[in-house]
Amino acid sequence: MSDTVTLALQGEVTLDAFSRAALHFNRLVDALSADVAGSEGLRWVITELEAGSAIMTARGVGDPATAESVSTAYIDVGKALERGEPSSLPAKVQHEA
Repeated sequence: MSDTVTLALQGEVTLDAFSRAALHFNRLVDALSADVAGSEGLRWVITELEAGSAIMTARGVGDPATAESVSTAYIDVGKALERGEPSSLPAKVQHEA
């Protein structure tokens, strides 16, 4: 299990595109945190930021089990999007994803 979530953008990434993606990444992780367990006391901090490939990783700080649950939910969101099934996600999560 992991207590991290990662955003990776491909190709040439403009500052505007990175900014928008980071905003939605933050909102998605917040929505998942709220959906998983109310996640009071859980916050996410940037642990890796790779400029050349526009990859950002955040680690959950607080209850480790909750952070791992959110990380798993984040992966599940990606799988739902990959399958073309975003409607299976909670509304707020779906909007940010």
